[in-house]
Parts: sequence; C-alpha cells; structure tokens
Amino acid sequence: MMSTEQHKKEAPKKVNCKVITVSDTRTKETDKSGSLMIKMLKENSHSIHDYEIVTDDYEVIKAAIKKAINSMRSYAMRKIQIMSILVGRWNLTSNLMGSSPS
Repeated sequence: MMSTEQHKKEAPKKVNCKVITVSDTRTKETDKSGSLMIKMLKENSHSIHDYEIVTDDYEVIKAAIKKAINSMRSYAMRKIQIMSILVGRWNLTSNLMGSSPS
C-alpha cells in the first residue's frame, strides 16, 4: 500500500478539473460554492476544463457526471482528471451506485 508521503511525491502537481454545482436557483454569477472551488483549484495550479450548474434532478446530474467520466476515460482527450460535485441535499455517491435519491 502506498504511503501518504509517497502518494504526494508521485501525484501530478497539476490536474484538469470539472466542477459541477447542483442547484435549481444558482447561476454562474451567484454560485458562491462553485466560484470558491474554482478559485481554490486555480490557486493550487490546477486548471478548470469545465464548469457547469445542473438542476437538482437525478437524471440531469447523472448525465453530467457520465459526460465527465467519458471525458476522463478518453485516451485521445484526457481533458478532465478530477471532478468536483457540489451538492447539499442528498448523498450523490450513493446515487451514482444506482440507488435513487431520498
């Protein structure tokens, strides 16, 4: 198993990121959490490949995540390496595993 120190030493210093904010009310102008995430990533030398706000709808969220995953998997593109999903209402990870939102 890789140690924390070894991981930090071998990890890339810069990655391409996608930020997804889940909200029915936010716009790019009013999305404080998305703006903060982008600012923090840029301050740490990462680049933002994509940023979008999606509605709080399971299928819309799933489609946005699948699109990002497909971009991550594409050897020709390799555009996105890290995806950050900002959501507050329910646990998105369990929903990605196939369960429905509560």
